[in-house]
Formats: sequence, C-alpha cells, structure tokens
Amino acid sequence: MTTKIHNCPYCGRILSVQPQNLEHLKNHDWLNCPKCGLFLKVTLDEKKSTILSVESYTDPINLGTFHSAKLNKDFPAAEPSMPPNICGNLAFITGYLTHNLIADPKNPASRVFKDQTTQNWILSYIVPKIQPIYNEYPKQVAYVMSFLGLESLLVSYVAQCPACGICIPKLTQNNCPICGNRTTQQPKEGKP
Repeated sequence: MTTKIHNCPYCGRILSVQPQNLEHLKNHDWLNCPKCGLFLKVTLDEKKSTILSVESYTDPINLGTFHSAKLNKDFPAAEPSMPPNICGNLAFITGYLTHNLIADPKNPASRVFKDQTTQNWILSYIVPKIQPIYNEYPKQVAYVMSFLGLESLLVSYVAQCPACGICIPKLTQNNCPICGNRTTQQPKEGKP
C-alpha cells in the first residue's frame, strides 16, 4: 500500500498530521506550513487521521479576534487571503530567512543568523521585501512571522494605534485597520 505524499504548494515541504495540527483543525479550516508559515487548506479523512489533500487557502482568513486592553473591546481579525503570487513571494522570503538561521549557542531555544555578513545582507535586502506585503495583509503576515518565530523582523514596520493600542503597520497608523480609528495630522502652527 502506498501513501500519497502531500506537499506545501508554496515551498514543497512534506506535510504530515501531527497532534497539534489536529487540535488546530478543530477550530479552524486552515493550517500553517511548518517551513514557510503560509496558510493551507488541509482536508482530512473521516477518521481525521490521514491527509487527503493540501491546497492553497483561498477563503478569507479568520484569525479570531484582537483584544484591545485600551478600549476593553474585541475586534475581528479577518482578511482576504493573499493571492498566489504574493504567497509565493512571502514563501521565498520566509524560506530564505529560516534557512539562514541557526540555534543560538547561548540559548538553543532561540535562533540567530549564521554570521554577521548574512545578517547584514538579509536585513538590508530581504527583510524590506516584507514591508509591502505586511502593509497590504498585516494580520496574516504578522501571524506567519509569529508562527515562524520571526516577528522581531517586523518591528521597524510596526506602530501602535493611538486609539486601540493594537500593533498595526506604520503606513496605516492614521487609519487603523483594526478599530477603524482615523486620525489626521494637524499642521503645526507657526509663530505669529
């Protein structure tokens, strides 16, 4: 008997059913690829023990809610799914990033860049490619980067909404995609 191998359509990683994946699928209709972090639609058999298919996730992504401690209110965290070309770009970026990280000798639970030259090159040329994707799909990109343990690479692109206090792209800080607050920059008054 042969078992069909299922691969991530973006990075090619072979996927298998793991206990944490089954638990996740009880509440969601998507999984994240363990290599590139992108959202995948995984169909299981009736017994929920074997993968029948893995495909690109094309439905809107529902990540639950964001809680604003500042407003003591929950906001829905849903976005349209990223188109295939953007998913492909993000998979390349995250794959390149994770390939160039190693376990930190001082703290094996965390990862560091292989060397200073690699770090400088990635921070100068690879990480900036995330910004336009993050600006367009902030909730998904933040989730993917957090899932892969790379959320610190988004820090220079993040601002905090003055109204709800939730982290959002700097580009949208005057029009929060979470709470909808719009602020306008008041022109500075000159001296009379």
